[in-house]
Amino acid sequence: MSISALKEDGTRVIGMLMNDSEWQEIEKLSKSRRLLMPQSTKVAIAKTRRGKLITRYFSHLPGEGDCARNNQGSIESIHHLHWKLEIYKALKEEGYDVMIECGNKAWVADVLVRFGDLRNPIAIEIQHSKQSAQETINRIASFSLGLRKA
Repeated sequence: MSISALKEDGTRVIGMLMNDSEWQEIEKLSKSRRLLMPQSTKVAIAKTRRGKLITRYFSHLPGEGDCARNNQGSIESIHHLHWKLEIYKALKEEGYDVMIECGNKAWVADVLVRFGDLRNPIAIEIQHSKQSAQETINRIASFSLGLRKA
């Protein structure tokens, strides 16, 4: 599961930030297999979960992968997804150049942001579960490919 997907032109869309008419257009693109998952670039399926809150998200076709798994293979919780989105929105509202669920094949940052004149973006990772100090060190090390560690 992912809260973002890519259109054919490379534009990133975030389901939970869309109004109903925008989401209907995304669902049409999804049905015609014209959306891609951000990291695997495999077909993305637009989905809606209804409950206390309506959650709009994207998933792979069955058997093709799981973007809700982080770099270490764990499923991201609803709390993790919520804070990822809230941090993204807050930075965007402040005018920063910010991306969500962005990276490369080696790593994916929850939020990637450029501050002012800094040459490299800063990766922001949300940590909602318990982890050892060594796990934290390992995760930080995975971002060393051209990024500043914060």
